[in-house]
Amino acid sequence: MQETFTQHLPVAREVLFAFHEDPAHLIDLLSGWKYSRVVKHEGHIRAGARLDIIEHVGPFRVPLTFEHTLYDPPSRFGEHQVEGPFLVFEHVHEFESTSDGTA
Repeated sequence: MQETFTQHLPVAREVLFAFHEDPAHLIDLLSGWKYSRVVKHEGHIRAGARLDIIEHVGPFRVPLTFEHTLYDPPSRFGEHQVEGPFLVFEHVHEFESTSDGTA
């Protein structure tokens, strides 16, 4: 199964990509998810970097480890799950310039 989500922001793609490169912003984004916690982040999103998250599902703690596999600034970056409950989980962020920002 493949899901696609598109969002438009009135920000240049270089600025938006740089926002995602900062691990502090990932922590800020996940802070709204009361059942998710960043355990470890290597400080960058270049290929080979790993990210460990704990998800709380009911009474269970589910560890998730992602490895960044794609780094093409300012166009895209991506990661895949190397530990967790899914058989396959790949996540790619793509940044496309528009006349009034980024999609």
